[in-house]
Amino acid sequence: MIKELTPTHSEIDELAQIWLASNLSAHAFIPAEYWQKNYTDVKELLTDARLFAYYREDKIVGFLGLMEQYIAGIFVRDAYQHQGIGKALMAEVKKQQTKLSLSVYAKNEQALHFYQKQNFVCTGSQVEQDTNELEYQMVWQD
Repeated sequence: MIKELTPTHSEIDELAQIWLASNLSAHAFIPAEYWQKNYTDVKELLTDARLFAYYREDKIVGFLGLMEQYIAGIFVRDAYQHQGIGKALMAEVKKQQTKLSLSVYAKNEQALHFYQKQNFVCTGSQVEQDTNELEYQMVWQD
């Protein structure tokens, strides 16, 4: 089940933990310290985003963060990956938007492939300043 959240303090903590674990798992090419030092800032940013949470047995197993039309990320607990959760979250926001954009690291091939399967197209690239990693800007339009 997908639900748009107005998160409580404990849900923000839970989402931030999912965010951290997902980033550590998906971005082995970026030092863990980068994600750990941004943890507190991300908790604050989560309160500003529209959050779509995917629940299994009353437990949040994944979420998508949306800032206007920008997807700040899709994060799914490791044990629940490859079960269609990211696709379901994406379908939910596509119902509400006519255009979406995002950035994805070039080395995160799994995510890049996922977004391409969701009909996102690359519109540009740049080296991300904080990580010195190439990232692609991608757009989907209805």
